[in-house]
Amino acid sequence: MTSQLVLGNGFGVAVASDSAMTLTGAEEPRTYETAEKIFPLPLPHRLAVLTSGAALLHGLPFDVLLKEWIRSLGDARESQLRSVELYRESFLSWLRDNLDRWVTPERREAEALGYLEGQLEIVRERIETAIAEGPERDPVDTTLQFLRERNAWILDCSPLESVSEELVERSFDRLWQEIEGQRRGLSNLVVDCFAGLPWSDEIDYEVQWLLKHTIEKSDRFPTGDQTELAFVGYGSTDLLPCVMTLTTSGAIEDHIWRQTPFVEPARPDGRGYGLIYSQAQDDQIRLILSGYDQALTTELTTAVLARYSVDPWAEAIESENASDEDSSAFDPAAFRSTMREEQANVAWKMKLAPARATVALLPLETLVDTARSLVAVQTLSQTIRGRLPTVGGKIESATITLNEGFQWHSRKDVSPPSS
Repeated sequence: MTSQLVLGNGFGVAVASDSAMTLTGAEEPRTYETAEKIFPLPLPHRLAVLTSGAALLHGLPFDVLLKEWIRSLGDARESQLRSVELYRESFLSWLRDNLDRWVTPERREAEALGYLEGQLEIVRERIETAIAEGPERDPVDTTLQFLRERNAWILDCSPLESVSEELVERSFDRLWQEIEGQRRGLSNLVVDCFAGLPWSDEIDYEVQWLLKHTIEKSDRFPTGDQTELAFVGYGSTDLLPCVMTLTTSGAIEDHIWRQTPFVEPARPDGRGYGLIYSQAQDDQIRLILSGYDQALTTELTTAVLARYSVDPWAEAIESENASDEDSSAFDPAAFRSTMREEQANVAWKMKLAPARATVALLPLETLVDTARSLVAVQTLSQTIRGRLPTVGGKIESATITLNEGFQWHSRKDVSPPSS
């Protein structure tokens, strides 16, 4: 994991990141404190890219990919792009053009099949559990009910960016077919995964529907890993900083599967313009800035409902005397939503709005010190709880300004500037 924070205002933008990297592929997770997670662009560019999550894209480190992309931009005045969004698009275009340099189409398809096989195995386990828990029901009905409920859940998920119906169908058809002597297809994996379970034409339809919409909407497709990149800084026409994200899990053919980007420009706050953005492991940072813990609120709401013998996930509970016109029936889902909304509103009024108004006016040196301190708190919270130190190591920080571009403030091998 990682902890990263961006604070910005009219003076410039400050970025801070830990340098810990946890590898989980070995027998026991191991943490190293030498990872590079801030990638600056040289002048005339006034931008940096922060990375969190998986360190590799189809086997090659993002460290290598980002540095190659930065080198391809050059440092001529005309190489400067107009906006942060265009820098993100430039990196995406570079990735598409260079995918085949380090990963074959066959490997990309094999990784996608591996991810989908894992999803099918999860589905099988849950169907087996549902059948065992309801032996009085027809196993076919139980299987269909589970698949339909899961498909309804997938249908409500947010769509990925630039994933068309045509692209989904083409990818599904390609992965469905076995290529003799090279690889098995999704059709083979479905047969293996559902061996011994109920089967029918309806179940076959629901399984294929599930696979297609997993391809369309899963934020972990096609590799199961996920990396979040934050493009931070200025385009050539900007006077205020902006953050734009790229969250990806890999590519099929030449398409980069990715989530819809999150965009956070500096916004009017108090008498100035403020920007606050955090990514990866940031619950303690958010707690300080907003004054409440969203996960704790969710658990508290569940506990209160349970104390009054209310199923937290139930539909609206009809009152015994409720008529058709009576709208007073208690709805647990609406209660949970109201709790989240009201707590967010109170947090904004009491904590976050004053914090943003303060950030909007802080001098740049104070801004970067504040960012470093908040990332340090995230590290401290793991130490106090005795957790694996997935956040830690030397905290690196830097500033980005219109006139001077990117400048390191503190780095693993560089002492902070003297005051």
